[in-house]
Order: sequence, then C-alpha cells, then structure tokens
Amino acid sequence: MIKGRGTERGTLALEKQNIAVRRRSLVPWQNTATVHKKPHYRLNLDRRTGVERRNMKRGSGLRHLMFGRRQQVRRRIDRDRVLYLDRYSKTIFRLIVLILIFSVLDAFLTLLLIDHGAVELNPLMAFYLDIGPAPFVAVKYTLTSLSIFVLLVYSNNSIKSLKIYTRSMFSIISLTFAGVIAWQLFLVYRVVF
Repeated sequence: MIKGRGTERGTLALEKQNIAVRRRSLVPWQNTATVHKKPHYRLNLDRRTGVERRNMKRGSGLRHLMFGRRQQVRRRIDRDRVLYLDRYSKTIFRLIVLILIFSVLDAFLTLLLIDHGAVELNPLMAFYLDIGPAPFVAVKYTLTSLSIFVLLVYSNNSIKSLKIYTRSMFSIISLTFAGVIAWQLFLVYRVVF
C-alpha cells in the first residue's frame, strides 16, 4: 500500500502507478514484470504445428511414388542428402524402357547364340540357363528391373566417389547395353548366316 497523508493522495498515486505499468506492458520486452505474460493485443500468425516434416522417416515418401508432386530438388543444401522424389522426368522413363527392351533382346539373342554353340560366361545366368530358357529370361529381366528400380529411387543422389549423379547411370547402362546388343548381332550374323 502506498503511504500518503490522505486517501485521495494515495488513490491518485496508485492510479498513476497502474497507468505507468499499463504503458510499460505495451512493450513487453522492456518491462521485466510482464516478460512472461503473452501480450493480448498480438495475433499469433504462426501456423506451424511443431512437427518438423523434414525429420520424419524417409520411407514415408515412398507411398507417394505414383501420386506425389515432388519432381526435383529445390534447395542446394538438399542435393547432398538422400532424397526421394515422387515424379520423374520423361527422359529417365524413356531410358528405363530402352534398358528393359535391351535386357529382353539380350536374353533372346543369348539363347539364339547358345543354340548355335556359344557358352554363357556369367555363372549365375549359366545356372538358370541349365534349368531352362524361361527361368533364364525371367531372372535376367527381374534382376534388371530391380536394379533399375533402385537406381530410379536414388536417381537424384550423387555417387560421391565418382562425382556423378545416379541419374546419369541410366545413360551409361543404356549405352553399355547397346554395345552388348551390337556385339551379339555381329555374332549372330557371323554364326547363323
């Protein structure tokens, strides 16, 4: 209680003190008494929920593989991390189709050459070739498809030891397959005709 001679004087001093406190509370960071109180006149425009979506599990992005919206990496800092995209370019799709066609063509040309006396040098494929031509083609196509899928999922990442992006591997693989097919066509021409 404020000491004063009369009640009017004490009331007047109390009102002056309340006005001073109210004036100081308009600037909460300067008044130590009201620092811990939220000002009632400010709007909370922060709509974040507190959950950081970038810290979520990485596998959750795979569910959007067919229906997602992320087509490319937007931030420079994200290019050094493993990121999963939802949609891929038409060029990568064309290269994947070309690689799968080359894989099937390679399998059938290999079967044609083996019928004319050639030998399969790959021990894994030779094992499935001994079982029969259908398992040979199925395993060859399945292994190619799985490896292409893994490259597709990681297509936006780089191979740090080679300093190249994984998406450039599609071009390298398709050129390698084209060379193998050209060699097999040359052998078919020499052996069969």
